Amino acid sequence: MSVTRPAGPIRPEHVPKPWGHETIWARTDRYVGKILHVRAGEGLSLQYHRRKEETMRVLSGAVTLEVGAERGEPRRVRLGRAKASTRRPGRATA
Repeated sequence: MSVTRPAGPIRPEHVPKPWGHETIWARTDRYVGKILHVRAGEGLSLQYHRRKEETMRVLSGAVTLEVGAERGEPRRVRLGRAKASTRRPGRATA
């Protein structure tokens, strides 16, 4: 069942995580926009979304993503400050 909400801005949502926290600034049934605040030296678990598209942008520092390939081995993608990456549904990312 899909839940729809009126268009317009949402109140940012602060979500504590073992590796830091995230700030969710956009949410629909198919998209999530969030700011991840990851403490140095911490890592995130493997993520897989069947329906949601997700965009990540590095505000400071750098991150290495392990991106699941449609076929074969995952590949590593390094993002530095001001770089972004969008994950379409059906792809694993760590």
